[in-house]
Amino acid sequence: MKKVTIITKNELETIGRVTGYSKGERGVTFECGNRVVVLEVFDDRMVRVVVAPHGSPATFSYAVVSPLSSWPRCAFTLEEREQEFSLRTAALDVRVKKTPFSLIFCDRDGQVLNADWEGFACAWKDSHVRCYKQMREGERFFGFGEKAGPLDKRGGAMVMWARETLYRSTNIDPLYQSIPFFIGVSGGTACGIFFDNTYRGYFDMGRENPHEYSFGADGGALDYYFIYGPDLGSILNLYTRLTGRMPLPPKWALGYHQSRYSYHTEEKVRRIAGEFRRRGIPCDAIHLDIHYMDGFRSFTFDRQRFPDPGRLVADLRQQGFHVVTVVDPGVKVDEDFPIYRECIEHGFYCRKADGTPFVGLGWPGRIIFPDFTRKDVKEWWADLHTFYFDLGIEGIWNDMNEPSLNINPRTHGMWQWLIDESDMYMNDQGLNSNVAKVRNVYALNECEATFQAFRKHRPHWRPFILTRSGYAGLQRYAATWTGDNWSSFEHLSLSVRMLLNMGLSGVPFAGADIGGFMGIRKMFCQDPRLYARWIQVGVFYPFCRTHTAIYTRPQEPWSFGRRVEEISRRYITLRYRLLPYIYNLFREAATGGVPIIRPLFFNHQADEHCYDPRFENQFFLGRDLLIVPITEKKCETAQVYLPAGEWVHFWSGEEFAGGKEYQVAVCLEDIPIFVRRGAILPMQPPMQYVGEKRIDVLTLQVYPAKSGSLELYEDDGLTQDYCS
Repeated sequence: MKKVTIITKNELETIGRVTGYSKGERGVTFECGNRVVVLEVFDDRMVRVVVAPHGSPATFSYAVVSPLSSWPRCAFTLEEREQEFSLRTAALDVRVKKTPFSLIFCDRDGQVLNADWEGFACAWKDSHVRCYKQMREGERFFGFGEKAGPLDKRGGAMVMWARETLYRSTNIDPLYQSIPFFIGVSGGTACGIFFDNTYRGYFDMGRENPHEYSFGADGGALDYYFIYGPDLGSILNLYTRLTGRMPLPPKWALGYHQSRYSYHTEEKVRRIAGEFRRRGIPCDAIHLDIHYMDGFRSFTFDRQRFPDPGRLVADLRQQGFHVVTVVDPGVKVDEDFPIYRECIEHGFYCRKADGTPFVGLGWPGRIIFPDFTRKDVKEWWADLHTFYFDLGIEGIWNDMNEPSLNINPRTHGMWQWLIDESDMYMNDQGLNSNVAKVRNVYALNECEATFQAFRKHRPHWRPFILTRSGYAGLQRYAATWTGDNWSSFEHLSLSVRMLLNMGLSGVPFAGADIGGFMGIRKMFCQDPRLYARWIQVGVFYPFCRTHTAIYTRPQEPWSFGRRVEEISRRYITLRYRLLPYIYNLFREAATGGVPIIRPLFFNHQADEHCYDPRFENQFFLGRDLLIVPITEKKCETAQVYLPAGEWVHFWSGEEFAGGKEYQVAVCLEDIPIFVRRGAILPMQPPMQYVGEKRIDVLTLQVYPAKSGSLELYEDDGLTQDYCS
C-alpha cells in the first residue's frame, strides 16, 4: 500500500502576482511567475480554472463527456482595474486579484459566492498541488460521491482513491470510488466545484482550520470547474452536462433484484426463481456471482454446476426474470485460457516499468489486467461479451474493478500488503502513466468498454451495467452500489446518506446491499427486524437489490419468517405499483441530472430545518413522496420534520401541516411515508415482473390542493427508440 505523506500548509510554495495576461475567445490567460492560470468560460454559471507550470501539456479528461471545444461560445467581458481584473458573464463576476493572484467568484449583485484563501489560490510542493478556499458563514458541503460518515461533510476530511475494502466502520475512507465533486450551500445559495484530477486526491472541509477548506492531489494540474446555482438542480444540470448523464435503463432494471455470493448451481437458481413466483413476491433480476464461472475465469461457465446456461437463461426469461452476471477484469494467468493468450499475444495488459505484464492476485489466483485506457483493448473486451449476449444474458456486473489485485482466493480475504502496485503502468493516451495517475479511472474505462459491448452487439437493447468502482462520469455508463457493507442498523442508516450524496454527485442510479453484505453474526443467525426495516427503505433506492456474502445465512425475502415475508411482499409490490412515478424520475435524471432520491433541502433549499442532522436520513423520492427510514432496532415513535406545505400520511390518510416537527407512531409493518398535497401519483396494477401484464388501467392517486399537475412519460421501456 502507498504510504501517504501529510503535507502541511507552511511547507507549500505559493503562486505569486499577476505579471501579464491575454484574452482569448473562451477566456483569459494570466502569467503568474512560474505558473500560468487559465480561466475558461463555458456557461454564464460555469468557469474552468487551470493552474499549471509553463509548457505543461494540455490535460486530457476521462470525466468530460465531449470535447470542451464543442461547447458553444459564452459571452463575457474583461475589465482591468488598479488591483484586480473583473471577468463578467450574465450571471457571474469573477474578480482576479493581482497581488498575490487569487480569485473571488461573485454574483452580478456583488455577493461573494466563493473566494480563495489569499495567497493560497494555488500552492504546491514537488508534484503535490493544492487550493485553499475561504469558508462561507454556515456553509455546508455535500456530494463527494461514495463517502461514509454524515451527510454534511463540513469539518471532515476525505481521500479520493479507488480502494477495495470490507467496511464495518460508518466513517471509513476511502472506499471504492473517486468522484471529486462537491456542492457548498450557504444562506440558501449553492455553488459546486469539480476538481478534475485523477491522482490520489485530498479534501479538507474545515478539519485543519474551521475557517477554510482545501482540495488537492498528489500530482497533475490544479484543474477545477466552478459552477454557480444558485439552486442545487441547476448545478447538477451543468455538472452532468459536462460529465454526462445516465441513459434511460431498461425498465426491468428498476424492479427488484435478488443476489448472493453465490447461488452456486443451476438447480439453486431455478429454486430461488420458483420461490419468488410461488410466493407472489415481485422480482425482475437474478444475479450470478463468481461461482458460475469455470475456475473464476470471466467469460466462462462451470459446466458441472451450470450444465446448460443457455437453457437456464431462456427458462428464467419465460418466468419473467433477467439474468445479470458478474464479470471481473482480472484475467487468469493460464496458457490454456484463450482470453489470457489473446491478452498476452496482443500486449493488451497493464505493464510493469520493464514492459512485462503486471501480475496481481484475484479469485482465479495470479491475474493480469487489461489496459482499458487503450481504445483497442476496449474494443477487444467489448467483443468478448458476445459470450454472454448469445446466451441471452442482459445485464453485466463489473466487480473488483478498482482494480482489486490483492485477493487471497483460499480465505476470501484481502492481502493488501502482498502486491506492490506502484510498478503498474497503463497507456493513458500514449503517456505510459503510473497507477498513481490512472488507478482512479480504471473502472470508468472498463465500464465504457462494457457499454460499447451493448452498443455494438445489441444496439437495440438498453444497457444494464452495474459497477463497484468508478470516477466522475460513471453515470453515463453504469448503475452502482455502495459495495461490501455491514449487516447492521448503523449501516442501514449510512446507506441513505451515502446514496443521497451520490445523487448530489451526478450518480442517480445507485443502491446498497439490502440486508447488508457482511457480518459475523450473519453466519449463525439473522435479525428479522433489520431486514424488515431495510427492505422498507430499500424499495425506494433507485437500484433495489438484496445481496449477501458467502457463508452467511439465506437472505431472500422469505428467509426471516412469515411476518417479514409479508412485509417484504407488501413493500416490493408497492415499488412495482409506483414504477410509473419512479420511471418519470429516471427520465428527469436522464435529461437534467436531477437526483431520484433527494435530501430534504433539495426541494426546500432555504429551509434551515431541512439541514438539521436529526433529519439527515429522511429523503424525498422525487418531489412528492417523503420517506422516513426507521434505523433503530427498537422504535415505537419517529421524530419527523415536514417542510412547508400540506402533507398526507400515505398509510393512514391523516393530514399534517408543514414547517413543523412531529412524533409519529410506528410499528414493524410500516415506516412513515408522507405525500405532498397537490401530488398526483400514477400507479400501475400489481405485477410479478415488469411487463407481466398489459397496463390497461393506470390509477392516478390524487391528493387535492389548489393546484396540481402531472406530466407522465412513457415509452417501450426496453429499446433505444426513445432516443430518436
